[in-house]
Amino acid sequence: MLKVLKLAIPIALLLTSCATRDSEVQVANAATNPCTFITLKTYSKKFNDLLATEIENAGSFVWPRVVRDYRQLRQAVKACKGE
Repeated sequence: MLKVLKLAIPIALLLTSCATRDSEVQVANAATNPCTFITLKTYSKKFNDLLATEIENAGSFVWPRVVRDYRQLRQAVKACKGE
């Protein structure tokens, strides 16, 4: 336990010294909207079109269901972020 405390204090000091005005604003935004810290990868239209074609042609495979669930999650995150 003592080893953990010896490490925790320097780490905490390092982390607080890295704080910037922007990070303070982000923390304040996260308090009111926790979706602020979630970033979504952006895919090109060409990639999305190719993916849609592959899903349509997948037949009875299971993976398209997971991709659709992921798409719904992305839409929910965007709505949460107000995008």
